[in-house]
Amino acid sequence: MKRYITFIMAFLLVIIHNNARAENEGYDIVAKSNKENITLYAKKMNDLYYDFKLDFKGEVYSRPFWINVANNITYAPQIFYEDIKTFRSKNY
Repeated sequence: MKRYITFIMAFLLVIIHNNARAENEGYDIVAKSNKENITLYAKKMNDLYYDFKLDFKGEVYSRPFWINVANNITYAPQIFYEDIKTFRSKNY
């Protein structure tokens, strides 16, 4: 019995993995950082993005009521990521 449970656990951990892209169907990629594995997704309606999701190194964070504004000139989002723990150790 222990052998079967071990096999099932190994199957679940190895074969079935959490794919963040599968959770984001219907979303467009708005910004991406390949270096740090960070992607910003959003839905688009009438040239406005809404319902943003952030895939941060495999974990998905959602901001459903975050809407970009269209009353002025806007620019495409960019992702800047800096780890302040390593930044601090580099400076000292």
